[in-house]
Amino acid sequence: MKDNEPPSTEKRYPFSIPSFTKDGSIHVKGLYNLLLAKVGKAVPNDIHTDGVRRIFIITGMNGGGKTTFTISLGQLVFLSTLGLPVPATEARIPFFTSIMTAFSVEEDRRGGVSRLEQDVVRALEILKHANTSTLVIANELFSTTTSDEGFQLAKLFLSELRERGAYCLYVTFIPRVASLDFVISLVAMPSPEEPEKPSYKILPGGPPSEYMAIRIAAKYRLLYDELRGMLS
Repeated sequence: MKDNEPPSTEKRYPFSIPSFTKDGSIHVKGLYNLLLAKVGKAVPNDIHTDGVRRIFIITGMNGGGKTTFTISLGQLVFLSTLGLPVPATEARIPFFTSIMTAFSVEEDRRGGVSRLEQDVVRALEILKHANTSTLVIANELFSTTTSDEGFQLAKLFLSELRERGAYCLYVTFIPRVASLDFVISLVAMPSPEEPEKPSYKILPGGPPSEYMAIRIAAKYRLLYDELRGMLS
């Protein structure tokens, strides 16, 4: 810094050299998203497992950073396979040989294939190749059907991944998925000061009792009982 130059207010984010575990465990501290770090808005998070349970279910408030969290781990894993420093203060992970993703896509009206069918096809393709060194990142699969059918499809998909020993980050708004006995439940937390705003912290815990959509609907008196009262 030059003489008389004011101190920099730029946020700085650490990188670390990853190490690879042999027992399948994951211990990552201070994980953050590279693109958000570039603009100084990254919020660090942790993720851990002893390797016995390898499926993470991420629920929580709308816009709470769930998808960003999964992408952040994907970035870290990809950089680690290249032998590069990773965006975290500490990272001990298995050596992954593949990263497979299943993100929501627009319905293909020209091909006559529904979005649900596209989700199923993508899930089957993942199951064909997933193994013990695969990281699967799935974002709101099977969300275009009923919650009961979505739960059954998710349960089947995740059970098959478990049989193959694969790792998975699964973002969903179906709370029952987080109750499966072989998964680790994570939740996007609201801000302690302003519960209607996200903290962007992803912590161990069960799904919230209500989602942001319910709070917004209540704010504008759009809940079922209130609408029924206005129409009766």
